[in-house]
Amino acid sequence: VVGAVVSGAWLGDKMSPLSDTTNLASGVSKVPLYDHIHSMQYTTLPAAVVAMILFTIAGLYYSGGSMDLAQQKLILDTLSKHFNINILLILPAILVILISVFKLPSLLGMGLAVVVSAAFAMVFQGVNFVDLMNYAFNGFSIETGVSIVDPMLNRGGVLSMSELLVTFMVASVSCHNVYWYFGCFGKKCSFKIYQESYSISICHFSILLCRELLNSWRTNSIYHCN
Repeated sequence: VVGAVVSGAWLGDKMSPLSDTTNLASGVSKVPLYDHIHSMQYTTLPAAVVAMILFTIAGLYYSGGSMDLAQQKLILDTLSKHFNINILLILPAILVILISVFKLPSLLGMGLAVVVSAAFAMVFQGVNFVDLMNYAFNGFSIETGVSIVDPMLNRGGVLSMSELLVTFMVASVSCHNVYWYFGCFGKKCSFKIYQESYSISICHFSILLCRELLNSWRTNSIYHCN
């Protein structure tokens, strides 16, 4: 089950126009975002189909387990007690899908999704603007009294990504230095030199990001257009 969930998350992260790695790959290689996503379909979608078939077979073969209905009810009751849950809250997710369908710029799409989600939090959950900004920076925090629910909710925030953000900054400087060393500024460098410099910077980038990316098994497909 965990493998299926991680595989689905990997697929969504790789193919989403709001994904950080997808936007990074598109920006660095100077390829239009949706062209880059389209190019990844040839390897990502077949892998997803194969994984779906294998997980279906594994599920049928190893089925027969029982679900703890009492624990499930406890989780749902706890969430219902502390949050106003209704069908309208699915609208931000639908908005993200529409952004992808209509191929809107990723920055505009993320901005719209953030604004709508923030408005829903204030309207439906009664969160004031100051607390909302605090949650955005430091992450959400709540004590429900249920040990299995609290770890699901107490997380997030820009501060939790500080190490990753610093890593991106270091990687950007590294790419700049490598390109400068190979003389790729001020003139058009050959594809071979571009590959060499880019490979070095990506190696450095991968080493720095190893701890953050190991558990998510991400892969970037970056190509260069002449």
